[in-house]
Amino acid sequence: MSDLELSNFDSFVLRLLPKQQLLKLEAILSKIPRVYLVAGTGISILILQFLYRNVTVESVFKAFRKLPGVRGIVEQELNKSLTELKEDLSKQMKGKSFIQELPKEGWSEENLLQEIKELLDLGDFDVKTGGLSGTCHKPDDNIVSVVTQAYSLTAYTNPLNPDAFPGVRKMEAEVVRMAVKLFYGDDNCAGTMTSGGSESLLLTVLAYRGYAKEKKGITTPNLVMPDTGHVAFDKACHMFNVELRKVRVNGTTFKPEIKNLRKAIDKNTIALVGSAPQYPHGIIDPIAEMAKLALELDLPFHVDSCLGGFLTVFAEAAGYNLEPMDFRVHGVTSISADTHKFGYAPKGSSIILYKEKKYIHHQYYINPDWTGGIFVSPTLAGSRSGGIVTATWAAMLHHGMDGYVRATKAIFEVTEKMRRGIASIPGLKILGDPKICIVAFNSAEFHVYRVADEMKKSGWLLDCVQYPTACHIYIVPSHTSPGVADRFLADLGECTARVRASPDKLSGRAAVYGMAQKIPDRSLVSELGANFLDALYSTN
Repeated sequence: MSDLELSNFDSFVLRLLPKQQLLKLEAILSKIPRVYLVAGTGISILILQFLYRNVTVESVFKAFRKLPGVRGIVEQELNKSLTELKEDLSKQMKGKSFIQELPKEGWSEENLLQEIKELLDLGDFDVKTGGLSGTCHKPDDNIVSVVTQAYSLTAYTNPLNPDAFPGVRKMEAEVVRMAVKLFYGDDNCAGTMTSGGSESLLLTVLAYRGYAKEKKGITTPNLVMPDTGHVAFDKACHMFNVELRKVRVNGTTFKPEIKNLRKAIDKNTIALVGSAPQYPHGIIDPIAEMAKLALELDLPFHVDSCLGGFLTVFAEAAGYNLEPMDFRVHGVTSISADTHKFGYAPKGSSIILYKEKKYIHHQYYINPDWTGGIFVSPTLAGSRSGGIVTATWAAMLHHGMDGYVRATKAIFEVTEKMRRGIASIPGLKILGDPKICIVAFNSAEFHVYRVADEMKKSGWLLDCVQYPTACHIYIVPSHTSPGVADRFLADLGECTARVRASPDKLSGRAAVYGMAQKIPDRSLVSELGANFLDALYSTN
């Protein structure tokens, strides 16, 4: 290399590897036998020269970890992190062994129920007293009793054959139609129940991909959404071979700018996606503006209300003024909403709605030539339990408008209380302008995951989010019980004060999560994630 090239190359390496990372790199290199370093030096320089001119930071680290001697060190560090995760999972079992084969004789009802109760007690966080952020949306016990009884009556029915259980089919159609009315749809709207928000979003991408191919001849499709959109869209695009184009949101409002969305859209875009609200920060995207853009460019526009849909539709009646984010907005062509969140049905229940049947026809799967007969399926599943249909139907009818409005008002009141309380704690800062059920916060003084670590010791399991590093509290019915929000805010204040006084290093799973954000080679994070999932299913 010339002196100029060498200078540029050095600058590149220094930009690529900040001081902290260079120190880590030096520590790794010190462990590598010199023979490997000598043998690999020339090749390594050539590789880095090529990377400097052609590839990304992630690609640089991916290539670097393959160099002689480095691979073993990287694997050693990964194994260390994985061991810590496994130890954490093992401690959760509190000494209980795993069942690995069927017993010779079946267990009695008494033994089964006792074991289930003991297994449910393994968790360290009390759902009833608000220890969990999100996760469980369990309503009052009297509602739970009605809904679970309804479930048990139809647990062994199967909506796959509509002739076998016409009553279950009627209930499912009624659930969809009630949802259509709540989101201000008309008689032309169509929809189905699904197994959850992820399936609703998978089906949305599937439908718009099929529609775009048939009507516009698009064979290399892409989908455009803000980078705060739900990860199920990543999964859907991965599964259905659709390019996902993420538009970075504003770093202060956490909302996308319309001009940037416009730039990402081209002739192969099949749809635009907005969230109401998004999961990381609880912020509502500018739905009306995005719908206007979609109309102008002749694109379908999906509003992902899986998280808060069954809050937003009751907000006005509960006394809260939110801008419309439903079918009243001209340009909205589909909406997803989870009935198993603030619809208070058991998990496994969501709804996908389309403004016109022309879209949903590309969601359906129909095979007229199967040897087993003509096969039609409205969603990804074939057989399903009618229990979840009946439970959702029962939850909606048992609440009624008045019940949902009361529940929504309670969630909104606690959300505002949490927002004001967190903002008043020295060292913490609220992200954006959250209005519905999630309040995210970070700190300019210390690593906020340290607060999550401390809160865990106090019985609160906060959610850790990234880009930017933050925590959030996801308000659910248990947080609306008397005294819970006050206790949470008091504990959060005390934990934050301890961290400010002694900002020590991260520990436990928060440390692994914090480390994962800083690794440029995301394949390493994926590898760690896959091994973590393996550990969840391990019975050793």
